Amino acid sequence: MDDRSRRALTALAGVSGAITTILAAVEDTQKAIGVKPLTAASLVLVTVAVALGGRTLRTWIRHSPVTTLMSVATTGASLIVVNARLIHGLSWEMTMLMVVIGLIVVVMIFLGESVRTIHRASTEYVGKFPADLPYLAEYAAAAKKSIIVVTDVIAYGAFSAPDLHSLLVAELGKAARRGVRVVWYSYNDTATSRAVLAQLDLAGATDEDPRAQSFLKGPQVRQFVNYFQGFQEPATVNQFMTEMLLRKNDEAAASLRDAGVRVHRTIESGIPMYVWLFDETAAMISVRVAGVHGTREDCFRSIDPGVIAFARDIMSGYDKTKEAL
Repeated sequence: MDDRSRRALTALAGVSGAITTILAAVEDTQKAIGVKPLTAASLVLVTVAVALGGRTLRTWIRHSPVTTLMSVATTGASLIVVNARLIHGLSWEMTMLMVVIGLIVVVMIFLGESVRTIHRASTEYVGKFPADLPYLAEYAAAAKKSIIVVTDVIAYGAFSAPDLHSLLVAELGKAARRGVRVVWYSYNDTATSRAVLAQLDLAGATDEDPRAQSFLKGPQVRQFVNYFQGFQEPATVNQFMTEMLLRKNDEAAASLRDAGVRVHRTIESGIPMYVWLFDETAAMISVRVAGVHGTREDCFRSIDPGVIAFARDIMSGYDKTKEAL
């Protein structure tokens, strides 16, 4: 059932309760001035026609049977109240009691549907890397118990968004200092070099290769050198790897260790996707996709229990209670 149908169905039950109250008040007024009570026959026919709207009702029952039955039951109960009040002279106190009960049921239906809708909409596409970095820093700042990370490098985002990388490292350090268990698993140096060269489409490329020259003189390298002190633009792919990436990896790992983060750079290969798990209630998952416009990293965040369990399963092979290596 889509949101429009859910809102329409819940509104139907709510309106029926409101109509009950209004008609009861009208009937009391009519009696007070000596006018015959208002008949509810037309209201009954119209409401039943809407509630039993053939194909629409069948669709509602098929996709959300509990909500449908509860809403129709509430509508029916409201009609009974109208009939009892207008035709059989049910007391005002009893009428109001039944109306209140009906409205409570409507609120319960609404809240239940809202919770289910939140869970269904709890997985969100964040965007292409490094769009996940601000969210990761925010999650780290709010973490209470644990943060577990599996990525290719510790210098995560250092080339794409150096300011956000620094913010993320700072927030992870603060979390560790306030007692949050922070553990980060990544590739070892050999696997890091292999993975990053593949991501940059530089695997097997010589220094004279146009791809290598384009990257070495490109905006990411210049941005990195301008932001972080003590680095110079590399002349070769090997210089980039050893004097920039792996060196920055070492610096980030050292900074995190000093703050109390357990850093494990031991994975040799085979990380299926990058995963961040916060308090085991929120996850960020990044997937590398080879599309028609090249390789990209798409990021998703979620609080859905199923996605959290999925993320935990991915981490289960890496997350060990041991001292950082």
